[in-house]
Amino acid sequence: MVTGGILTSATGTTALASEHRVDTASTSSVTASSDPCGYWRAGDWLSGYTYWYRHCGNSTVRVHIDYYDGYTESSCFGPWEKRQLSWRTTNAYYVGLC
Repeated sequence: MVTGGILTSATGTTALASEHRVDTASTSSVTASSDPCGYWRAGDWLSGYTYWYRHCGNSTVRVHIDYYDGYTESSCFGPWEKRQLSWRTTNAYYVGLC
C-alpha cells in the first residue's frame, strides 16, 4: 500500500515509493527543463545561494525584482528565458506583458 509516498508492506516494513516519472521524449527540449517556473533560490548557507527567475510561457513578460536594500527594478523576460539574478535579490514576480 502506498500512502503519502511511503510504501508499506503487509509485514509493516516501510520504504519510499518510487517517484512518478514523466516521459519527456515527446516534449520540446525548451519546456523539458527540471527548473521551476518563477523565482527560486538554489544552494545552501554553507556553499552559498544563487537566485534565479524562469519564465515559463510563450510571451515576453515584465518581472518586478525586489532587493534586500529596498531597491527595486523591473526587467523583461522572453519566452522560456531563465536568468540568474543578483545575490541581493529577495523576490521576483510577474507583473504584466512587455
